[in-house]
Amino acid sequence: MIDIIINWALVIILFYIAIEYFSFFILQKQKEYLYLFIVTFIVSTHLYFTQISKFEYSIIFIGLQPIFLNILLIKLIRFNQKKEKNIILIVTLLSCIAFFLTFLIFYSKNFYHKNIKIYNYSLAFLSQLIIFGSMFIERIKNKKFSYLDIYIVIGYLSVSIQNITHVLDKNYFIIIVSYAAKIILIANLITNILSNYKKTIKILNENIELNTTLEQKVQLRTADLEKANLQLQEENQKRIDFFINLSHETKTPLTLINNYLARYSKKVNPSEELEVIKQNINILYKNVMNFMDAERLSKDNANLNNNEVFLFSEMLQQKVILFKGIAEKKKIKIMTAIEPKIFLRADHLAIDKVVNNLLENAIKYTNENGNIQVSFSSSGENIILSVRDTGIGIPDDLKNKIFEPYYQITREKHNYQGLGMGLFITKKIIDDIGGTINVESKINEGTVFEVTFKKYIPSENDEVKNFVSYTVPVDEIQKVVLEEKKISSDKSNILLVEDNLYMLKELQMILMDKYNIYLAVNGKEAVERLLYIPEPDLIISDIMMDIMDGYEFYDVLSKNDKFVGTPFIFLSAMDCSYNKIKGLSMGAVDYITKPFSFDELQLKIESILKNNVKRKETVLKKISEYIYKSNDVENFNQKFERIYKEKFDYFDLTEKQKKILFLLIKGKDIKGISTELDISFNTARNNISELYKKTEKTRNEIVALFMG
Repeated sequence: MIDIIINWALVIILFYIAIEYFSFFILQKQKEYLYLFIVTFIVSTHLYFTQISKFEYSIIFIGLQPIFLNILLIKLIRFNQKKEKNIILIVTLLSCIAFFLTFLIFYSKNFYHKNIKIYNYSLAFLSQLIIFGSMFIERIKNKKFSYLDIYIVIGYLSVSIQNITHVLDKNYFIIIVSYAAKIILIANLITNILSNYKKTIKILNENIELNTTLEQKVQLRTADLEKANLQLQEENQKRIDFFINLSHETKTPLTLINNYLARYSKKVNPSEELEVIKQNINILYKNVMNFMDAERLSKDNANLNNNEVFLFSEMLQQKVILFKGIAEKKKIKIMTAIEPKIFLRADHLAIDKVVNNLLENAIKYTNENGNIQVSFSSSGENIILSVRDTGIGIPDDLKNKIFEPYYQITREKHNYQGLGMGLFITKKIIDDIGGTINVESKINEGTVFEVTFKKYIPSENDEVKNFVSYTVPVDEIQKVVLEEKKISSDKSNILLVEDNLYMLKELQMILMDKYNIYLAVNGKEAVERLLYIPEPDLIISDIMMDIMDGYEFYDVLSKNDKFVGTPFIFLSAMDCSYNKIKGLSMGAVDYITKPFSFDELQLKIESILKNNVKRKETVLKKISEYIYKSNDVENFNQKFERIYKEKFDYFDLTEKQKKILFLLIKGKDIKGISTELDISFNTARNNISELYKKTEKTRNEIVALFMG
């Protein structure tokens, strides 16, 4: 009876500990607890089936009981699991070995060995010895023992006593000792359960506290983010309101200036300067109106009257006529295929802006000699407007961005004017009417915008509105005649590179009285021009240009020794520290942002050229000192002839070019050479350029060869 009570107590306690280990594994996600659970569960299950069925072959599990004690006592001795993970894993593996040994016991009992009791006891004892030894490997190495180690000895004694009772005749003294060992074991297990219970409660409390703290932190952080987001929205709204008010205030002076110019132009003969002013005012006015439209549409506050009925076909015909004049300036041909008598129910002023934006973009982004096709027809219940161009195209990854506010259909090197609001306004208007807009494009082949509306057939009660285009297209095509003025040999040479023709023309007009001005509209054209014009004393270049931008242009020049020492100024609308640092670090002497003062630019140019002249004079002085240091011109002439034969004879220079080479080494400039040889300035300049081409050397390199 006592044996049954003790064994049932062990079963219950072991089941509880197995569940406890499993809960630790769930909470802490440590695989060591899973090992403990597996072994404990196997042993407790074995004891349970032994109690209810008196399982005849329970000897199979004899080796598992010491394994359980081993694992349990590791816990009782309070091993630091972070350092003893390998021990727990080894013990779990040894349980498999013990099971295998006890299986041999069972197998031999039925088939092989006659002296079964001795053989069974030997194998069971061997399995316990293996586990007992593994338990103390680390303890023997570290020489650390605890008073709780006695529990291990007691536990193994109890198991050994149990094994003895299986193979020997029953002895009451041995049975009493076995019961005593089991009672001690139960007491230790209960102590372990209480300890683990406290630990479990502590872990649960820590988890609850941690979750509560995290939740509070998340709530506080969320509140902070919502507050910051609200502040950003308020600040953004203030900025938007400010710019809207600024746009309103700008409309009045722009209107007054435009009207004054119109009246003044009637009184006097219109000049080129007045036309430039008028055109740029129109562009500014258009940008102001676009900004205001974009803000109203983004707030759904456009107040469109979409109940108006008008003849859409007639509107398109009139708009195309207006835009053809602008397109012809770029030699762009506009072709039409417009189906007549198609009506639309929508705000006619809003649709007027849609057509304007589509045609303006088509002209803006189509190169000279390109084509634009405007098609308009009905298809079932819909009407379709298509605008196809042969322009620069739109990359696939940017097609979804072109309808965003302030985004321009452009590539990095292009410098197209505008705020990038046209397509945003276009899409918002089309969406408000219930239509759709789609875009298809291929790089360098062209773009197609297709707009679809619902067809409308007017009834007798509808008032068909006569279309009047209140928005005249703004001519943004820069048609400026650039003429390089007469060259003077006593002036410094400046190369201007700028793709805005009005700006280029204005810079030329301001600087031409003091300097020889040469013009180019992009970096590629500037490189080509440098082959034929005199070596510039200064280069002024914009950055954002088509084909070759300012940075690329400077990079090309820096690889040509002929222009290494030529001062370079960047002009740009990009007013940010990154671009300034990039330009100056490349070697430019200055970086000037637009808008700028022309007077300030002139002073900077004058200062740079003076310093450049001083630098050249210093070099020429050193050359003269070298040539005449021995006061023997004849020796210099002889040295020139000798070096010429060694270094230059195979270049096949003409006699005139040989004389020019001699004068260049002596420090003469183009004007001095033309006077010395009695030839024109242009002849001297052309011969010098040809000399540099043949020798593939700059003046500094030629002088260095002679002085070397």
